[in-house]
Amino acid sequence: MGKIRPSDIVSRRSRRSAIPLSFVLIAFGACATHQTTFHASSMDFGSIQRVAVLPFANLTRENTAGERIRDVLVTMLLASEAFEVVPKGELARALQRTGVRDATAPSKKQLLQLGKMIDVDAIFTGAVREYGELRSGQATANVAAISLRLQETQTGMIIWSASSTQGGVGFWDRLLGGGGRPMNKVSEDVVGSMLDALFNVQSKSSSSADDDEDNDDAEPKKESHAKTAKSKTSKSKSDRQKMEEAKAAQEAYQKNKYKKNNSPGSE
Repeated sequence: MGKIRPSDIVSRRSRRSAIPLSFVLIAFGACATHQTTFHASSMDFGSIQRVAVLPFANLTRENTAGERIRDVLVTMLLASEAFEVVPKGELARALQRTGVRDATAPSKKQLLQLGKMIDVDAIFTGAVREYGELRSGQATANVAAISLRLQETQTGMIIWSASSTQGGVGFWDRLLGGGGRPMNKVSEDVVGSMLDALFNVQSKSSSSADDDEDNDDAEPKKESHAKTAKSKTSKSKSDRQKMEEAKAAQEAYQKNKYKKNNSPGSE
């Protein structure tokens, strides 16, 4: 039996530790990111042109979290030019006139009244579930977790909703003691990821509507082609019939002429 060299022991130990280390890197290499979405498949999102953003419910210890996330959402909506957004002042006056006590959770009836008063197609409501600094061991990092809903103002139905979490303490934060991303960056990331999901649904809905219009346009064209083909067929039959009638008349004329020329009185 050969001697075991020290390098063999190191090599075996390295192979044994490779799998656990790679698992740790995968498990803790990224900050917390989680998102779930829902949308009503029957809704034409391309029909939504004007929206309002109600105040957010704040479930965190940070008093200004709801208003901060709401501001980020409004700013991003305006920058995207995807919708016309009702100004906050106009919305606040409408909430006062409709008698809504809790603007973060209006009833279905109040939401419908509000929709008519400010003339919007849909209304955003939301909640901030987590906002601020998160500690894990000796490391700290910023985190934001929010929920969003979009309700159609004709029926009050929820046509889109999403929940997302961004930020948190990652592996390198634990290893190096870093503080993660700034809070404003985390806020923009969490709102931006949700809007990307919404705009993706909106884009698919618009494409589907365009396909339906193309199919509708194709039907009259098919009918037109069918009528044209039928007309050509009828004309072709009519021409053949005329030719046959002319040929029969010519043959009858030739027969009569032959009879006259060969009759006894024709000499």
